[in-house]
Amino acid sequence: MVELLSSYENKNVVRSISHAARDFKLLRHLAVVPGLTASVIAFMVLVFKLLSITDPSPKVSWFGTALWVGTVVAVALGWCATRMRRGSILAIGTGAVTFSIGMLLLVVWRSRIGEPAIEVVLTAFVPTILAASSWWALGIARRLDSRFPDLLSQPHATRRLSLPHDARALRAVRPALLGGLQVLSALVVALGLAPLLRQGALSVGYKLCIPGALRNFRRVRAVLALRAQEVRLGDRRPPVLLLRSFADDDLSVKRTKGFLIGVTQRMLSLEEQVVSQLWEVGPVVAIGKPGLEIDPIGAAREHIVGPLWQPRVQELMEESALVVVVLGQTEGLFWEYEQLSQRRMSVLAIWPPGEATVLAERWQRFTAAYPRARSIVFEDGSELPLLVWFRKDHEPLIVSGEPRDERSYELAFALWRQIGLKSQRVKRRGGTEGSTVH
Repeated sequence: MVELLSSYENKNVVRSISHAARDFKLLRHLAVVPGLTASVIAFMVLVFKLLSITDPSPKVSWFGTALWVGTVVAVALGWCATRMRRGSILAIGTGAVTFSIGMLLLVVWRSRIGEPAIEVVLTAFVPTILAASSWWALGIARRLDSRFPDLLSQPHATRRLSLPHDARALRAVRPALLGGLQVLSALVVALGLAPLLRQGALSVGYKLCIPGALRNFRRVRAVLALRAQEVRLGDRRPPVLLLRSFADDDLSVKRTKGFLIGVTQRMLSLEEQVVSQLWEVGPVVAIGKPGLEIDPIGAAREHIVGPLWQPRVQELMEESALVVVVLGQTEGLFWEYEQLSQRRMSVLAIWPPGEATVLAERWQRFTAAYPRARSIVFEDGSELPLLVWFRKDHEPLIVSGEPRDERSYELAFALWRQIGLKSQRVKRRGGTEGSTVH
C-alpha cells in the first residue's frame, strides 16, 4: 500500500479500508459458487419431482427434501455473504457445516452401495467445493465482523415512509402506473417471444422495459420526498447540513452489493449513500437547486429564492450538529468553505468518485478556504481519502481506501461511526455529555 502522509501521522489518525474492501469482494465471489449451484440443485429437484409422479414409491424418498434444503442454504449463504446482515456468520457457518456433512454422507452412501471409487470421488466433487468455499467465506466473514461490528446502519425511526399531504401524492401516481405497466410489458414480451427465442426471451423483455420501469420508480421516490421543513417538524434533533455543488447532485457510485446488481443496474447516487449513513446523527438537509421541479433523492431540500440563500446557510450552520461537504468546484461552494472556516464546528469532507487529478484540485480549493485542512498533505500517487473528519477538539481523521465504490464508502462510514461512538464513550466517562460528531 502506498504511504499516505499527513502531519498527524504519528497520532494515528489515518485509517484505510482497502483490505476490508478486498475481503468483501472475495466474499462476494465465494458466494457465487453456492449461488450458481443452488440453481442447478433446484433444477434437479424439479426433475426428481416429475419422475416421482410416475413412481409413487421412489427408492430414495428423502432425496428431494435434501436437495431443497441444500438450495435454501446455498441461497442464504450467498445473500448473507454479499450483504453482511446480522446473522450472516451463522448462515455462512450453517452452510459450511451442511455442505461438509452432506459430502461425508454422500461418500458413505455411494461407497456402501458398491459404487466404483472414481464415481464416488466425482459425485462428491461439487459438495466438496461448496464446503471448501463456505469455510473460506466463514473465516472472511468473522474477520470482517470483528473489525466492523457496527457495519449496518439501521434507518432512524424518522426515516419511515411518510406521504406528503398535497399534490405530490397525485403527481406520483402517473410514474408509478407507468413503471408497473413496463414491468407487466416485460413479462408479456418474454412470454410472447419464448417459443422463438427460448431463454433469450427473458433478456429481450428485460432490456426493452425494465430500465424504464426503474427510472419511473425512482421518480416516484423523488416526487414523494418530504421537504426540509416537513422533515424537521417530525424530527427535532439538530440537523446535518449537506453542502455540495449543484452539478454533483446526480454523481453516481458504482454498485457492488447484492446478487443482481449487474443485472438490474440500479443507480445509486453518492448523495443517497451519504444521507443513508448520516441520518442517525440528525435529519440531513440541503439547499435545493433553484428552478428544479423535482429534487434528487437524498437530503431533504429547502428552497430559498434569490440572494437570501447565504444568510439561510449561515443560520443552518449554527443550528447543525454536523456539516458535510462534498468537495466541489463552484463559487457558491467556495463561499460556504469560507463560512465554515469562521466557525468552530465538526466538518466531514467527502471525497467523491472521480479522477485523481480532479480530486486533488478540489482538495486544493478546499484547503485554500479552510485553514484546518492545510496541515494535511498528500503525496502524488498516494491512496486517496474517502472522507476526512475535522473534529472540534481532536486532530482530523482520514479514512482512505480503494476502490471508490458503494462498499468502500459504506466501510468508511462504518469506521467513522466506530471512532465517533468511542469518542462519545470516553467523554461520558469523563463526565461530559457528547455526541458522535464531536
